[in-house]
Amino acid sequence: MDVLLCTLGLGPTYARLASQFAADVAKLIPGERVLVATDCPEALASQGGAIVVRRERQGRGPYHEKRFALEAALARASTAIFVDADTRVLRPFSMPTNWSAGFTERPGSHESMLRHLEREPANRLPLVASAANELGVDIEATEWLGESLFAVTADAGREQEFLREWGYLAGYFEAHGLCSGEGLAMGLAAARVGWRVNEEPLPVLQAALTHLNASAR
Repeated sequence: MDVLLCTLGLGPTYARLASQFAADVAKLIPGERVLVATDCPEALASQGGAIVVRRERQGRGPYHEKRFALEAALARASTAIFVDADTRVLRPFSMPTNWSAGFTERPGSHESMLRHLEREPANRLPLVASAANELGVDIEATEWLGESLFAVTADAGREQEFLREWGYLAGYFEAHGLCSGEGLAMGLAAARVGWRVNEEPLPVLQAALTHLNASAR
């Protein structure tokens, strides 16, 4: 399998949303499957086309747990496309196959880390700067990465290093009271492994999906 969609469905609400997304995929994207990492596998019982991976939450928040869905997908495919569970498929599309190695992000959904931190609570800048220093990363040359739709493609093992660095940063941030901020961690981890952000061909998916942003409701 060359490309695999994946998502995270922790808790009954997000497991139900993941099931809904899997149903959309089965109906509108023929031939594609979605891997769901969830602690409520029973919510996916009706989705025979879904690859259900049981996963209990490890962190204090669910945000950094996305890396486990990516890890499971990358064990099965060379490109893992993470999609937030509260996403719907609007119309059919053909899955692109021309993915570049490394990290792929939507246009307009990544920016300078420092510019992004200007809109964040003031205590985040010193924390992220400290984490960057721990990793030996230049924060001024690092990007914040959007968290709701992105792809990771195998890159001679760098993808596994990326996941390990993200895991380290998840623990580092949570130990300092920040239980979200996966876009901060992904940006630092990508910089650590030497990745530049790709954009193509993610706009194909962006045009066919809508993110409901259930957490803001």
